[in-house]
This record gives sequence, structure tokens and C-alpha cells, in this order.
Amino acid sequence: RLKGGWYGGVQGISTDYAIGAEGLLAGALNQIGLTGLRSNGLGLVAEFDDRDNVRNATLGQHFPAHNVAYREGLGGEESFDALHLSYAKYFPFGEGNVLATDIRGRWTKDAPQSGFSSIDMRGYTRGNYLGEHSTEIQFDARFDVNGTWGAALFGGVGCLYSTLSDLDSSDALFPMGGAGLIYNLKPEAGIVLRLDYALGEDDNSALYLSFGQPF
Repeated sequence: RLKGGWYGGVQGISTDYAIGAEGLLAGALNQIGLTGLRSNGLGLVAEFDDRDNVRNATLGQHFPAHNVAYREGLGGEESFDALHLSYAKYFPFGEGNVLATDIRGRWTKDAPQSGFSSIDMRGYTRGNYLGEHSTEIQFDARFDVNGTWGAALFGGVGCLYSTLSDLDSSDALFPMGGAGLIYNLKPEAGIVLRLDYALGEDDNSALYLSFGQPF
């Protein structure tokens, strides 16, 4: 902790995954560079956090920022850089209701395709869509029903791009929307259980049962 709500630190990340495929599929994946990734990186972390509850915030803001410098000299296969930024803010309204907003992005430099950014929103499977850079804006409206049960409406849009001119194409945009039920499992600790259904484009959809809020 540096001062007030500001924090700073360092991080180390080791990534090692492979994509298993045989025959024609393996050849196709090799052609486009999706063969997995083994790389190690170091980075700096900065964070501002003044939320009233880190698990189930109703007020405040959260701003984490960090970079990862993946390097062959650290035992990896590739050298490239990735920068992550996100900002969430919470607006209480009515009796016990909250509008949570979140904007986040990941930007890479000299990354192989296996190290590209992906859409990281409900309704989409991470890794199905890839681009050098990603940016996403989401909202999550949380409504209190009776103190124990709640409901949520959420939506957002993400984009994948290499240059800003790519954003003119509808193929770069990925909308999402959905609804959910919230059960306050342990209100004093901010622990909630959520059941969400999210719908994306091109038949992308998913049902989620999870502990905690999405952001």
C-alpha cells in the first residue's frame, strides 16, 4: 500500500499451454500460428481501490493497471509485451440498487497470435476470437428485491483491432446482453451467488453459476 487507496507492486507470470490437434486441423492451426504458448514474464502493478466492499461493491471505484514483459531470456518461446488497464465505478440508486460500470483493455506489442488479446465478456468463450488489442465496455444493473434475492440486467460491447481504423468494421465489434438472479449468501461479507444467462452474436450464449459479482 502506497498511500490512501493506492497500491503498487510487481508480478511474475508463467504461461504454458498447448492446443491439441491432429491431421488437417493441426496443419491449419500451424499455418495461422495457434500452436500454444510457453512464455514467462515480469511486470509492474499499480492499483487504486476505494470500493466500500471488494466482493460486492455499491460505491466507489477500482482502477488496476499492469504490464507483462514476456521474454525469451526468462525461459519463454517469444518476447513480447502486454498492457492491461481496467476501470470500474459504482453508482447506487433507489433502495439498495447499484449500477456497476466497467471499461477494460489489453494491448500487445510484437505478440505472436497465441499471445493476442481475446474477448473477455460473458456470452463468449475466451480464445474464440483474437486480435492484437481488445477493449470492452460493460454495465451491470443490480436490483435488490427483498434483501436476500436480487436481479440483474447487463450488457456491453467489446472490440478487437490492430489499428483504430479497424473499428469502422462491424466485424470488430462483439455485443453482449443478458439477465440474472442474485442470492445474497452472506450479506455481511459481500458474498453473493449469481445465475446469469448471457447472449452474444453469432449464436454465442452461455449460462453461468458463479460466486461473486462479475466486476
